[in-house]
Amino acid sequence: MFTLFFLQKDVSTLPALLTQLVEAKRNFIEYAPQLWFLPCLFFVIVFFSIIQRFVKNKVFIMVAVTTSMALTIFIPQNPVSYSPGLPYGLDSALYYIFWFALGFCIKGSFITYFNHNGVAQKTITTLCGAFALLCFFGLHHHYANALTEVIGGKAYVLVWTLPTLILFVACIPLAKQLANINAVRYLGSNTLFLCGYEAIAKTSFVAFIGIAGHSLNIGDEYYTVVYISVLMFILYKVKSSIDLNKSKY
Repeated sequence: MFTLFFLQKDVSTLPALLTQLVEAKRNFIEYAPQLWFLPCLFFVIVFFSIIQRFVKNKVFIMVAVTTSMALTIFIPQNPVSYSPGLPYGLDSALYYIFWFALGFCIKGSFITYFNHNGVAQKTITTLCGAFALLCFFGLHHHYANALTEVIGGKAYVLVWTLPTLILFVACIPLAKQLANINAVRYLGSNTLFLCGYEAIAKTSFVAFIGIAGHSLNIGDEYYTVVYISVLMFILYKVKSSIDLNKSKY
């Protein structure tokens, strides 16, 4: 009912929405597009557990998951990362398992290395930060297009894992600063709550603005950051209030 009211749908659309719920295909859940993550994560863990049962060496584990990622890119007509087709994120799990495995294999050494504040760490994060700014302002498109023409579109999807890692490293200094904010740490420990209520918060926020006679136009990345920050603050207040009321009973 919430979806029918706030998305201005009539009852005739309910069967289609229920079909989306049952199929749980990534990018095909209109009312809660982020919920694909939950079944996908489940199957990532299942597949990774199977790999671990037979493969103990971390290098061979990474070879296996990289092969899995490559197969989801080159075998379908379009890479799974762009055009998922199977329900419950099954094909997406075979693609994203690479990142799960990478985190498992390097988390200890990675955290230890970047907990130091030496010259090497500062140099790496500075260079990665410069690349992140290049991407943020869209200045990388010319080089990305040129690279795509040389190696092909599907190969580019596989190669893009390296820039993704660079962007991840670029976020480390910012993450360390944000970690000092209690609200951010609190939300970070309640990511499943965020995953479940993100779409509700977005839909409600836009609907209430419309009821007030205004409209919301997010024109660029700057407005997006402000918009998401406001939503996160609202969700923080809601979740903290729920937890406070639960503690009273």
